[in-house]
Amino acid sequence: MDYGNRAIVTSANLTANALYSNTEIGLLVTERRTASDLATHLDGLASVGVQLDADQLNTLSDVAADAALQSETVTDPTRAEVDKALSRALCARDEHLRQLRAQRTQSMNSLFAQTIRLSLATGPKTTIDIHAFVQAIHPDICDDSIDRVIDGVSFGLRWKHMVRNAQQYLKRQVTIELIYDRWSLL
Repeated sequence: MDYGNRAIVTSANLTANALYSNTEIGLLVTERRTASDLATHLDGLASVGVQLDADQLNTLSDVAADAALQSETVTDPTRAEVDKALSRALCARDEHLRQLRAQRTQSMNSLFAQTIRLSLATGPKTTIDIHAFVQAIHPDICDDSIDRVIDGVSFGLRWKHMVRNAQQYLKRQVTIELIYDRWSLL
C-alpha cells in the first residue's frame, strides 16, 4: 500500500475481531487527492484538539465511568435525575479538558482562528455554520451558559464573541473574506 495514496475510514473498531468476526463497515479511499485531503483535514483537527497521554485519557475514561455509575445508582430513575448526573459528569470532563487546554501556549484567539480556517477549508460557510463547527470541535470552551456581560447588559454568548474576534483578526490579515453572508478562505 502506498503511503499517502490511500486511506481507510472506519470506526475505532478496526481490530482483528472486527476484520474477521464482527460485522463492521469502513471505507477504503484509493483516489490520491481525496486521501490527501482527508489526511490534511485530520491533521488540522488534531492541531486544534487537546492532545492526551494515556494517564489523561484514563482520567477522562474514569469520568465517563462515574457518569454511568451515577446514572445507574439513581434510586428513583427519573429522566431529570439521570440528566443531572450526566450533566455533572460532563462538567467534570469539560473542566478537566479546560485544565489541559490551559497548559497549551496558544491563545484562545489563535485557537479559534485556526479552527475557523479549518472549517473554511471545505468551502464557504455562514457565521452560523462556523459557530456550529467551532462548538463541535471545542465543546469544553464553547459554553452556551456563559454570556458576555458588560455593566449588567448581556451581549450574547461569550464564546461567540471570541469567534467573532478571531474572524475579524483573520479578515484584517486578509486570510478570509465575507461575501454576502458567507465566509471564505483567500
